[in-house]
Amino acid sequence: MKKRSFLLATFVAASVVLLGVSGPAQAAPTGCTTGATGYTAGAYCESGTGQFRAKTRCNKPWAPDYARYGEWMGVGTWTSFAKCDNGHLAFNPTWETR
Repeated sequence: MKKRSFLLATFVAASVVLLGVSGPAQAAPTGCTTGATGYTAGAYCESGTGQFRAKTRCNKPWAPDYARYGEWMGVGTWTSFAKCDNGHLAFNPTWETR
């Protein structure tokens, strides 16, 4: 009987480790769109919950590219803009969420 109880306890413990214990469900911004023109990229998320911000890569001639980030915004409020230095083109616009 002790052996069976030990095996059952071991199985339950292993199941918890393998399956993990999930926390509360978290919603995220949805319906997000982006665009880039010149040295500015923008992102907007229209639904969901949480916050988002624009992210873009900037092309600096004859030097390594770099990333720029916009301000964190609430869903459905304003557009977040990520701006490169003047003369450096924004490309690959995307967004981050939290």
